[in-house]
Amino acid sequence: MSCSSFRMSVDQKIEEFTCENGIISMQVKVANTGSIPGKEVVQVYYSAPYLKGGIEKAHVVLAGFAKTKELQPNESELVSITFLVEDMASFDAFGAGCYVLDAGNYEIKLMRNSHDVIDSRVCTVAETVVYGENNPRSTDQNAAVCHFADVQNGQIAVYVSRSDWAGTTPKQRTNGKLASDEVVKAFTEIQPYSVNEDDPDLICADNGLLLEDMKGLTWDDPKWELLLQQLSDKDMANMITNGGWSTPAVASVGKPATYDLDGPAGINSLISSLRGVSFPSEVVIGSTWNAELVEQFGKAFAQEALANGVVGLYAPGMNIHRTPFSGRNFEYYSEDGLLSGKLGAAQVRGAKSQGVYMYAKHFALNDQESNRLSVSVWCSEQAMRELYFKPFELTVKEGKTTAIMSSYVHIGTTWAGASKALITDVLRGEWSYIGMVISDSAVGNTSWMDANLAVRAGNDMMLCLVESKIETNTNTVLNAMRAACHNILYTQANSAAVQPKSDRKAE
Repeated sequence: MSCSSFRMSVDQKIEEFTCENGIISMQVKVANTGSIPGKEVVQVYYSAPYLKGGIEKAHVVLAGFAKTKELQPNESELVSITFLVEDMASFDAFGAGCYVLDAGNYEIKLMRNSHDVIDSRVCTVAETVVYGENNPRSTDQNAAVCHFADVQNGQIAVYVSRSDWAGTTPKQRTNGKLASDEVVKAFTEIQPYSVNEDDPDLICADNGLLLEDMKGLTWDDPKWELLLQQLSDKDMANMITNGGWSTPAVASVGKPATYDLDGPAGINSLISSLRGVSFPSEVVIGSTWNAELVEQFGKAFAQEALANGVVGLYAPGMNIHRTPFSGRNFEYYSEDGLLSGKLGAAQVRGAKSQGVYMYAKHFALNDQESNRLSVSVWCSEQAMRELYFKPFELTVKEGKTTAIMSSYVHIGTTWAGASKALITDVLRGEWSYIGMVISDSAVGNTSWMDANLAVRAGNDMMLCLVESKIETNTNTVLNAMRAACHNILYTQANSAAVQPKSDRKAE
């Protein structure tokens, strides 16, 4: 059987193109010139101006994509692709310390893949734009600025440069440079718990509220503070440190117990015999390039979860295929951050529409499986943001996920779940994330996954089977615990776990 042949209609490849008011928009005509029905992917890339000694940039970067409907022979369709000019900015990790959109000509390419150009247009940026502290990108709450200088300057002696491939590409495995005294100290000495003497005493009161009263309220509604006042220290400790494949009931606020289960390719309980439909792996899903289909998959997955009494899913996997040899690539969509992020956002939207929250995982840099419980990752902040963080960023900004799972790895010398830079400054501060963050499984040889450090950094809950120890002897930790419970309860209230008062049966 021959495959359907697709190509852009002659002389009508890009039907319309505009680059104005900060938006790039194009209409692409796709014609089925074959003999059987089929679909095609429209892929749009850009090539940014590159100067030797300037910001490192890939030659081509995926900017947008769309899947056609099923086209009959001789049928055509106009497909729209739109993205922001600021999306083409590069993170200047070794210079301005923020995203920078260099002046110059940006070639916008319609391509069959990342190598073969079909058609192209040019968008000219007249002046360099620096997205510093006082000029964040339109999609950021706070400007994206350097938070990981210690990581990018820590252990990597030379970064690969496009301006000198031969001189900077490693020829063989090396041991790198010796760890500094500061690095050794960070891994060998116990990290003290931070204490802020200005943290206020908590107000505790019984205000007669239940979690169902909060459904539909914004995260910053004043009513939340009244509900949180009803939580005892023990309530908070139980919620934060006892979140393994479930969340506990809390009588003081009427929170029901919930079940949260794996995984990216279907319900897969590690603590019971429950098994669901085996959906295709994320590699197959990623290969569809079909966000609409993936959103439908998210809905179907969520409906099955609800039928089994599950309201939270440890999925989708949002790390990228860093190499072909990573041990968990089957749980991740692709090697491309934008493709992964767009599809992850679609799946989360589908599940969320049914009242199921998905924990996008593993945030972040969990891009190998071997030794991931002990690996320390060193990386330029540009690579972090443009490659490894990108899928999570899009799942937050476009998918509006209300659940994230942090990773096992140390980013530099800091466990990801205890990284304030990662969870508070980037995730919540820059991307405006609202919801809860859970650790990866803190069962077994994971003593370094300390709830006392996690809660101060913004990691709200530990994936443990039994309540673990958390200190409650300072206002600093108590205020952090209350903030964590706010995030946990917000996610729960806005899920199928909690029904609004109007839907309750009369007693």
